Amino acid sequence: MAEMKVIKMIAIDVDGCITPGEGEAANLGVLKKLNEFNMHSASDPAVPALTLNTGRQQPFVDLMCQMIGTRVPALFENGAGLYVPETYEFLYHPSITGEWFDRLAEFKKVLKKEMVLARTAKLQPGKEVSFSVYPEKGFTVEDNARQLGEIFEKTGYEFDLDVSILCINILIPGLDKGAGLLWLADFTGLNTDEMGAIGDAPGDLPAFELAGVSGAPAQAEPEVREAADYKALKKNGRGVISIIEEVIHRNRELLK
Repeated sequence: MAEMKVIKMIAIDVDGCITPGEGEAANLGVLKKLNEFNMHSASDPAVPALTLNTGRQQPFVDLMCQMIGTRVPALFENGAGLYVPETYEFLYHPSITGEWFDRLAEFKKVLKKEMVLARTAKLQPGKEVSFSVYPEKGFTVEDNARQLGEIFEKTGYEFDLDVSILCINILIPGLDKGAGLLWLADFTGLNTDEMGAIGDAPGDLPAFELAGVSGAPAQAEPEVREAADYKALKKNGRGVISIIEEVIHRNRELLK
């Protein structure tokens, strides 16, 4: 059995975890509590620093980090981007070359023509390297997935699809939340077994596989709860808080 390590940082998904999800009102009490955890992390070794590992775009992550008091780097666009609050930098994964940026810009035009203008899907604005499409009225996520498969076959583009309940994340092959967690670990000098991961959807599982501990709120998808070390009894942000409290308790026991 691997040695248990003190968890020094927890990377948390936003939609369905910190907040109830897209278009839903955030629980301000949850944001305040997460901010308090981050304040205490500076002086209490049992309290891990809290950061983000989300599919959301750069400006959203900047604001959310301000709200919960995150001062360590945070991941955006499903691990393809890294926000560094200390220097206010938005970095892209080292594997994303100039050629990839050109290819992504071309593919975004294809998405707008084939799906947005055809009114089969909406494209979440503000993303540069990881696109998210939401079905329009009368269409389903499964319909969009089939259409994307047809587009790939017709155009020769190759991307990974992270299919969730509400949308489809279109990812550069091999660049997911697990790759992002590895990048965050390298950037901060931590090992992944000193990091936690909290999520609610299958796209969070690659990070679960690498993290020292993992957690899922009550409403998380069944396969995610099955994989999680900590299965909260509360939904969304309240569930996240309970998981963090369990990790803090675990850390205190290890630090005795």
